[in-house]
Amino acid sequence: MQRSHSYKICYRFGDNLNIDVSNGYTVMNRGFSAAIKLRSSFLALVVISFFPSWSGKLSAQEIIQQKLRPGSSHSLLLLQPTTKPKHAVILFAGGHGMVEFEKDGSISRMRGNFLVRSRKLFVNNGLLVGIYSMPAESDDWDFRLSNTHAEDVGKLIRDIKLKYQVDVWLIGHSRGSISVANAGLKLKGSPKPTGLIFAASVVDTGNRGQPKVTDLEVEDINIPSLVIHHRDDNCYVTLHSDAKYFFKKLKNSPRKEFVTMEGGEAGWEEHACKSKSHHGFLDIEKETVKRISDWIKSAR
Repeated sequence: MQRSHSYKICYRFGDNLNIDVSNGYTVMNRGFSAAIKLRSSFLALVVISFFPSWSGKLSAQEIIQQKLRPGSSHSLLLLQPTTKPKHAVILFAGGHGMVEFEKDGSISRMRGNFLVRSRKLFVNNGLLVGIYSMPAESDDWDFRLSNTHAEDVGKLIRDIKLKYQVDVWLIGHSRGSISVANAGLKLKGSPKPTGLIFAASVVDTGNRGQPKVTDLEVEDINIPSLVIHHRDDNCYVTLHSDAKYFFKKLKNSPRKEFVTMEGGEAGWEEHACKSKSHHGFLDIEKETVKRISDWIKSAR
């Protein structure tokens, strides 16, 4: 069926581009997708997908590719709830963190990560949700600790605040918590996040020389911080007892809480560090996301 639609999309956060698709485009039940290549040092490509017949609490989603430096870019999948949000969350997956998105907004890489597979649960709690895909530099494990990474995240935070008039919280799972702590510690002014959530954080790497969240001066983090962890997380680098140690180091956070989750499925013993386990809050995703969302929404 032919329909006339005029969409306003963001090609650079804070700037708008009107695109008229009234002629020659068929809006299918699964939505409309458009890709526009633009000359911009900040943003090179936007792919936006609309879902007019969406039956859940998601009104639209878009894929934003941010050009960072010569030869380097990263992508963000942004999901908008049906009602105007007051809070945004940027989700940082663990591991290498390089999530891959298809044009329709589906996930082709790292789709099993706790935060990635729970993205619509956050939307259902009324939050604007961004899934952060790490740039190629994240092949270097230490990149999450770098000033460059913090600055990249800060640009995104600033522009989301400007465009959507929301506060911005960072949520990291496993190694993603390193990105969250790094940004929360180093960013100042408008790029600074409103608060931080650390889920199943990497605190001890078993003397393997890989980075951990406590490689940073986390004692100096001075914004609200939630540490949420499964009591039976058996991943050797993210033990519950180590998470308590990390929490105690957040001495300057003005509002902090340690939340222990229980229940769900343990998964295979040899997969204790994978997301389909207690490490990834398997089968208690809904309860875990609600606990995080309620904590964010209760902030003053």
